[in-house]
Amino acid sequence: MKSPPPPPYDFLVVGAGYAGLNAVAALQHACPSATVLVLEQREEAGGCWNSLYSFVRLHQPAFVFGVSGQAASWGPDARSELASRHGVLNHFQKYASSLPPTVAFLFSASFVRCERGDAGLLHVDVAFATRETTRVAARHVIDARGADLKLPQLACLREEHERVAECYSEELRRVVQSRRGEACCYVVVGGGKTGCDAVTYLAKHAPPSSRVLLLQGRPLYFIRRDRMFPSGNCLKEISVPVASEVFLDWCKAYDGSNALELLRAAERDGLLMRVGEGEPQLTNLGVDGARTTLVLRSGKTIELGAEQRVVLVKAVGRLVEDYNASGEPNVWKCMQHPIQPDGRVRIGAHFGFTGPSAYLLTILLARGKLEELPFRGYNRLGTHNVDNLFYMSTAIVWHALQAARLVSPLDMMSCTIMFDKFGPMPRQLFALSKLLLASGKLEEQAHKLLHPLRPGVIEANGVGGGQK
Repeated sequence: MKSPPPPPYDFLVVGAGYAGLNAVAALQHACPSATVLVLEQREEAGGCWNSLYSFVRLHQPAFVFGVSGQAASWGPDARSELASRHGVLNHFQKYASSLPPTVAFLFSASFVRCERGDAGLLHVDVAFATRETTRVAARHVIDARGADLKLPQLACLREEHERVAECYSEELRRVVQSRRGEACCYVVVGGGKTGCDAVTYLAKHAPPSSRVLLLQGRPLYFIRRDRMFPSGNCLKEISVPVASEVFLDWCKAYDGSNALELLRAAERDGLLMRVGEGEPQLTNLGVDGARTTLVLRSGKTIELGAEQRVVLVKAVGRLVEDYNASGEPNVWKCMQHPIQPDGRVRIGAHFGFTGPSAYLLTILLARGKLEELPFRGYNRLGTHNVDNLFYMSTAIVWHALQAARLVSPLDMMSCTIMFDKFGPMPRQLFALSKLLLASGKLEEQAHKLLHPLRPGVIEANGVGGGQK
């Protein structure tokens, strides 16, 4: 661990994962001489990637993930590679070790609370794994703990079954290896990204005679990777809309009642692919046990092979709890104004994922513009349906437009992990011009769908809606 610079620090960043390291990258861009202390509850940088299942892969090409400005560290295949857990951790830790002495890390250190002090300083209580505590002073505190993901404790079987063993995705590699080539029926519970990763892993590593079943609680739409991140010649790429164009078009077309119609149109156009049968909607899935049959709560049954044993893979991913350990609404469930009552800046999902959000919010903070941005949001706790996609799209493009009005084009373009960066520069500029030209319609939609967020106020647990 580097020797920390003397306090008070200019910035204290909580979290050394996707969001935290991008906050640091923004500070290195905007104010490289600032003193920064980074707190991380784990023993090394990487955030939740330190504890994800071993065969996890990125959703998107590595080129638009990781730390902003560090795409070269992925290597020559960054535009096509879906990096592994090991690759992502190596990327994060390589960046953390490359930082100058003005940036220091405290590992195995957890944020407890933040309080306002004298002379404009903020005081942060820090707890260590040894149960010791200390207090650190800083001029600015950036809470970049992200979505605070947790592994759920899922009970799939009502009672034990003599032929069924259960495991989580984190244990799947060990289970497959321990069976030493024995064929099984692998029943994967969960049709999201984790479930699809588990099925892909089993297709490559389970014995050929094994059976793999995917149990999905709800049909889901996924964005087609080959459409959002096309590969091939430049003429093909320049003709493909980048992400902000897609979100802007969805925002403009949504009228509050046509979500399914727009999703079906995107599926017909090849932008979305459906996993599962039926219309996308929220349902719950559980599995009961019987001697030769697994029975779903929906009434469907799965007959077990006469000679096969069964491994029930609980591939439900990490849960985003409604509230974090401090009792605050989770940033993925209820969008908040980043300026909290205790003075810290809390990173949310205002610009999409927490990585680019952390980068751009930190740029605004460092430039003294954060308080000027008129944040708007909605509450996913009250909008659990297919309309969420269109509320989210509106929020992303709205905040991008507001930020572009407050900071320089150089600052905006310095964030290299926005999905738009995958497209060629002419297409990125075209997308920006479309955003500016559509500002009137976007303002209208934002006022209709999103409510104003107030600095220093924890938003109530209400339904996402329009002007209040």
